[in-house]
Amino acid sequence: PPAPSPPRSAEREVWLVNDTAVDVEVFAVDFDARFAADELALRHAEGLKGRPEGAKLFLPPRPAGDGLWAHIQEAEDARLAAEAAAAAEAEAEAAYQALVAEALEKGEEPPPRPEPEVDEAAAENAEGE
Repeated sequence: PPAPSPPRSAEREVWLVNDTAVDVEVFAVDFDARFAADELALRHAEGLKGRPEGAKLFLPPRPAGDGLWAHIQEAEDARLAAEAAAAAEAEAEAAYQALVAEALEKGEEPPPRPEPEVDEAAAENAEGE
């Protein structure tokens, strides 16, 4: 097969003029990690989740440089934490199943299932409610 050609680089000069009293923020969507994270959070935002591509979510404007709206960021943080917890639980289950398989292979009694670790901060919050 032919060798792939090296990527081409191009340089362009762009002039942006903002003759309004409102600040604007400019970013390159292909290279901005924050944009990608914000885009993902908005795709999971209440009101858009499960809706077809192109659905609209109406939010007030935010000042240039500000992060996501607080309720969107809080929901995204909770979603990411739940995903991380589910991944950790799946990893722990896989490790336990490997121990069980190893014990059975050796003709030994499988080890008892370990007790789940308790998140003390979450337990304290649950008690206070």
